[in-house]
Amino acid sequence: MNTAKNKFIAVIVLGITILTGIVVSGGLPIFSQIQESNQSLLATHQELASLERKEELLRNLERTVTDLAPDIEKIERTFFKPNEVVNFIVALESAAASSGVELSINNADLNKPAVNEQPTSSFALTARGSFTQIYRFIVLVENMPFNMEFTNVSLLGQNNTNGSAPSASSVQASIDLKVLTSAN
Repeated sequence: MNTAKNKFIAVIVLGITILTGIVVSGGLPIFSQIQESNQSLLATHQELASLERKEELLRNLERTVTDLAPDIEKIERTFFKPNEVVNFIVALESAAASSGVELSINNADLNKPAVNEQPTSSFALTARGSFTQIYRFIVLVENMPFNMEFTNVSLLGQNNTNGSAPSASSVQASIDLKVLTSAN
């Protein structure tokens, strides 16, 4: 009876071992597939999280651009646009008329800048009138809504027609302006 019992136990142990072997050998590929799927799912989850962060950054950037649009527009208006040179000259002539000076525009340089150089336009002006009128003209030009720099202002008293010494009412100003220009 012992042998029958031992045989029975041996058959059961052998059966369990065979079943365990079948389960293990059949489960390894499934386990491997589960592990690969898990890694793929983790990578997809990280990519999704990255895309969500980028989307949030883009939304914040869009809000910032929308909020700053009026300020950007104001700043862009301060740049001289070469295709609007007539408007700029009209503004200079208006300042001359308001201040009472006689204005001559000697030169206007609207050349394209070199690479990595701030685009500028240059104007050489001559204004004639009294010192007060020329000063008023300079103040009016300085207050024009453009980013500009007076690179040279020189005043010269003019002799009167009768050859006497210069008077305060006869001054000639040579003015060189450099105006920041829009790249558009």
